[in-house]
Amino acid sequence: MSTELAITNPAAAMTIGEKQQYAELLAQASLLPKQYQRNPANVLLAMELGQSLSIPPIQAINEVHVIEGKPSASANLIGGLVRRAGHVLRIRVDREAMAATAQIIRNDDPDYTFEVTWTMDDAKRAGSTNKDNWKKYPIAMLKARAITEVAREACPEALMGISYTPDELGAVVDQDGNPVNVAANAAPMPRARTSKQREQANKPVAAKQQGSGRDWLAELDQCATSEDVRELYRACSAAGELTQEIADQMNSAGSILAANEKNQHTEEVVDGELVDANGEIKGDAA
Repeated sequence: MSTELAITNPAAAMTIGEKQQYAELLAQASLLPKQYQRNPANVLLAMELGQSLSIPPIQAINEVHVIEGKPSASANLIGGLVRRAGHVLRIRVDREAMAATAQIIRNDDPDYTFEVTWTMDDAKRAGSTNKDNWKKYPIAMLKARAITEVAREACPEALMGISYTPDELGAVVDQDGNPVNVAANAAPMPRARTSKQREQANKPVAAKQQGSGRDWLAELDQCATSEDVRELYRACSAAGELTQEIADQMNSAGSILAANEKNQHTEEVVDGELVDANGEIKGDAA
């Protein structure tokens, strides 16, 4: 069976708008890993990482994980990248000795073999043996550590900067190396608001607090500007319902929108006159 990774990526031909629309649709799927559900920003990030690795979006979503802001990959994906680059990767397991050995022979240096062996003693020194995944799947974890360590040593250029597994970055993972407790760090991408939602957004904060029971994250999903996010943040805080998760997502969404606003056209219409970024009047607005 071939171990080659796909080298065509349909997302590479998409515009940023098409990618955003695709990410928003895909994020509605309940079968996605939890860090991507209702988080199109996370989906879009995975798509971009997948594009840099020349792999399809769905493969990136399933095998690339961002842990504390740092992208990581499954050992299977890292091994695939090594083989796609033309290097030989061999893995040997000794179940009696509880050890796993990974070897890489570079295609440009076939006379030398890079080799790394991981044992439970190594895992103990690394402080990993107290983790639940190491207790349940010690052989799988040893194989993963051996593969990624030898890959970093033998051919880091093949990994495109994604050279650690989620387990190595501190996440709790399953037998396949996929995180089981990754928090959804990115806030949902904003969608265009309806006229009714804009009218509601312009009401005084005190009026909006009446009734309580508001879905703050759902309202965040409708924010179109960074000022909308700041207003929602103040309302949530005043209502006494600002949790750490909500604050993080609002801050993330506000940063994304502020960056987008900064990158918009430097010309704007002010009181019917066209003004450039330096405040100079350029003529009557059409």
